Order: sequence, then structure tokens, then C-alpha cells
Amino acid sequence: MALQIRPGGGVVFTDCRLFRAGVIECSGFELGLSAVADKRKWFNTYYSAAALSDEPFLKAFEGLPVILGHLNEVEARHIEGKSSAARFDGEWVVADLTMTTNAIAKEIFVHHVVDLSVSINGDPVAWNGTTTAAGIEQHFEYSWVNLVPVHIALLNVGRVEGAALNFDPDAKVDLDSIEKRFQRVRKVAMRCA
Repeated sequence: MALQIRPGGGVVFTDCRLFRAGVIECSGFELGLSAVADKRKWFNTYYSAAALSDEPFLKAFEGLPVILGHLNEVEARHIEGKSSAARFDGEWVVADLTMTTNAIAKEIFVHHVVDLSVSINGDPVAWNGTTTAAGIEQHFEYSWVNLVPVHIALLNVGRVEGAALNFDPDAKVDLDSIEKRFQRVRKVAMRCA
């Protein structure tokens, strides 16, 4: 289990898998297709290892907000944590996530919500191609370029299998201790405001 409880508040999950290189299904809506019939279709899209290992892309994860569920507009009141130390391990974008609110702690430790989903903006390029991963050839209709991460969402079930907190949801954790640490951080923050 890669869990650290910080003395000043916050829970850090290290080495969390956020997003994998390879073929992922996206809707026509996500691809920006304008025809109504195409918006509801699903297409195989390719995220290359080169795009995910790009230094500006990985640097954009520094301080990226973590929220509960996906939102089109993320405001300060939605932020439950942040990411740091993003890197690409050859297959996955991996980062450390610091959670800072009781709400997200309860989702994780009480309700066992551990899947992650990264909202990424980019430009889809129509490209019929194939790639091979783990000896399996996969066809794709689009490839993504100019990727920019927007936020990380904690979900019950994410789209990319394996994208999750590096944490065993059945592990025993002292939730009262974590809540007390979050309360101390809030009190200090309110005094400083």
C-alpha cells in the first residue's frame, strides 16, 4: 500500500496509475464530431507513448486538481486534492495524489471508490492505423495530439482499466485520525485567510 498521512494534513497516494498509452474508446462527441449520429458512436482512438511521455504534457500534471466525478467547469470549491511528480513508465502516466478533504477521504476509505479518470484536451486526428500491445493488434480510427490534462476525477468505475489509486480499498485505515488532520489544516487555512 502506497499511502502516506502527512502530519500537517492530507493523505498522499504514491505511484497512482492515471492513464495508459494505447487504444481507448472515445465517443464522437468527445472527438468533436458534428453529425448528430456520429456524436453517439464510439471510436477506437490512439494515445501514443510519445505523446504521453512528452515533457510539457507531464509537467502540466503538477498541481492538477483532483475532483469527485467529472465536471465541465472546475471551480476552487470542487478541488479535493492535487497531483504531483508525474512521470511516464513506458506504459502508464503515473503520479502522486494528495487528497485534502474529508469528502474525498470518505469516498475512498468508506465507500471504496478508487478508480481514476484523467480529463484530457487535445486534437483528434483522423488516422486509420494499428498498434500492437501485449501481442494483441488493435485497430484505431483516430490518434490524439497536443494533449493537455485538465483534471483528475475519482470515480466508481473509470474507463481505463487499471487507472486507480495505488491503494487496497479493503485496508484498515483510521478515518477519525485522517478527519482530525484535515480539520487542523482547515483551521490553519482559515486563520491565514
